[in-house]
Amino acid sequence: MTPGEVAERRGEVPPEPRKLGWVLGPPDEVGLIGQIGETYDPFRTVPTLFRLFAEVEDTPDAFAAFAEEYGYLRTGRVQGFLTPHPIPEQYSAWEHARVNLAFAVRLWDALKTGCPDRVIGSQGFPLVAKSDGESLEVAATDSRIDLSGLVADSPREAVQVALRFVVRRGLLRAGVTPTLKVTDAPYGAGLKMTFAVSTLLGAMWLQLALAIDGNCDFRICPVCEKWWDATEARSHKQVCSQKCRSKRTYDRNKQGGGG
Repeated sequence: MTPGEVAERRGEVPPEPRKLGWVLGPPDEVGLIGQIGETYDPFRTVPTLFRLFAEVEDTPDAFAAFAEEYGYLRTGRVQGFLTPHPIPEQYSAWEHARVNLAFAVRLWDALKTGCPDRVIGSQGFPLVAKSDGESLEVAATDSRIDLSGLVADSPREAVQVALRFVVRRGLLRAGVTPTLKVTDAPYGAGLKMTFAVSTLLGAMWLQLALAIDGNCDFRICPVCEKWWDATEARSHKQVCSQKCRSKRTYDRNKQGGGG
């Protein structure tokens, strides 16, 4: 039953058709109707997609909306990858993927704050580190996150080894592999190191891994409330774009009676 059919039974106005044809499918699945005629490169157009997915609510509607906007996690269309007839994916798989990616993002944020010891064992944070007298045994309190067999010598290292383990496993399970790309360079071997990515989930794990490696700084724009990459921005820059800067100036002038 589609969302429109559900709405009609409740006496509500049926929602407009999703622009890319993504709809709620059978129970516990993200389904697809029609055909999709566009592709995109998440690394160029949505470099903060991994953060967006980490913040998605664990509900069928939220997952379907994400699929509508960005595609399936493991099938569908990513740059260089095309599946004409994607197989529906289960919500439980989406929830597991989101929980693990969100956990990795929170670990990274904890390390960036400089106080990773404060998150270990804290309420709402599924990471604990128990001492056996010589080292710390790292574990997760959420059954959907497996951190068995990890040890560390300090709270900071506990967060580091947990982050390294989760990201490495995420990349492997999503099929992200290093490879060499042929270039037009007339010198040397003419090959360049890159990564082969065939799924959207793999792209988001690679986004996170590259962000960690590059010590990237992502912030939320106070105007449009979207994540943006402020890594190379000047220290005084607070908004994501000239458009948001102009809107903020306009709003301030309007509130101050300047027009």
